[in-house]
Amino acid sequence: MKQAKHSLAAAGAVASAFRVPAELRGAYAGWLGQENLGDEAIFDAIASELHPLHLRHFAGMKKERVLAGLFGLKRLYRFGVLGGGTLILGGYAGHLEPLLDCGLPCHTYGTGVLEPDELRLAGIDCDIERWLKVLRRMGTLHVRGPRSQKTLEHIGIQNVRVSGDPALLHALDALPPGAERPVLGVTLYLPRQHYGRGADYLYAAIRDTCRWALKQGWTPRLFPVSSEDLDDSIRLARELELPAESIRPFYQNAAAFVQAATACQLFLGVRLHSVILAHCAYVPSVMVAYERKSFDYMESVGMEEWAVRSDQCEATSLIRLLENVQTRRDEVRATLLAQIKSHKTSLRAVAKNILACQLPDKAIL
Repeated sequence: MKQAKHSLAAAGAVASAFRVPAELRGAYAGWLGQENLGDEAIFDAIASELHPLHLRHFAGMKKERVLAGLFGLKRLYRFGVLGGGTLILGGYAGHLEPLLDCGLPCHTYGTGVLEPDELRLAGIDCDIERWLKVLRRMGTLHVRGPRSQKTLEHIGIQNVRVSGDPALLHALDALPPGAERPVLGVTLYLPRQHYGRGADYLYAAIRDTCRWALKQGWTPRLFPVSSEDLDDSIRLARELELPAESIRPFYQNAAAFVQAATACQLFLGVRLHSVILAHCAYVPSVMVAYERKSFDYMESVGMEEWAVRSDQCEATSLIRLLENVQTRRDEVRATLLAQIKSHKTSLRAVAKNILACQLPDKAIL
């Protein structure tokens, strides 16, 4: 029975792949389908910009080996895209190698780069030599932020450009009116370990900051952007005695999140893409950075002043940052507008380059 289900799944994948003309088919390597809004926001943004090219999730290698054995990867795909997310120097070299071995061009699109030292501290093997071989077979690499660029340059890769995170393509085209009510958007995420501190420390800091906000007349509104964070958000709402409607989960629809965020005057987020998408609504935000990728993004949009390490985020420090960003609200929103506009231009230029490479006979406007 199990084998039959696997065969049916493989057959379905084949049928799906061959419904699209061969010259339009691309393999998308990146996180997807995990009920995580950041993953979905990145994929949707890239897929939209690359239309009429069609991206198919380059999923677990077991299924890909079945399809490749039946048809060969070159019949299934004409190119590969390593999507957004923090993937370079992680486990995704094995996704790119079979595509490159077939002679297929592969592209990065605002991809984040992991920090080798962080990987080693987490006990994860970082095969830099393997990645060097992969990256040197690709063209110009377009990465999320300046820290990603510096990491690659440090290991000897020079053809690196900062394009920004692809989720920024969801940003509103103009500044919306500022929210009238004092609403504080909050996305809670409790990684098991973050710079050596446990989850209880981080939870207490977020909870106590929300308590301060309530006393100051703010209305906390909780925005879980991953299904694994919902229980913690429910716990927080109960402790703060917030009504059930104060919890607004978003796992799939980035545009709906951005629209909801326009009702917030400030935002406090632990999940990277909760802050990125709040920025897409030009909401001044404080980032609780549990990994280097958060600083990478905040530096890319000139917001590093409002990022704090998750092991240094007592409520007093978070309150101070929120008060500071609130007093400079107009300045922050104007900076976000300019920075995001620049990144959207860069990200769209990456898409045009991919389209020109894959569809050389068609005019790309």
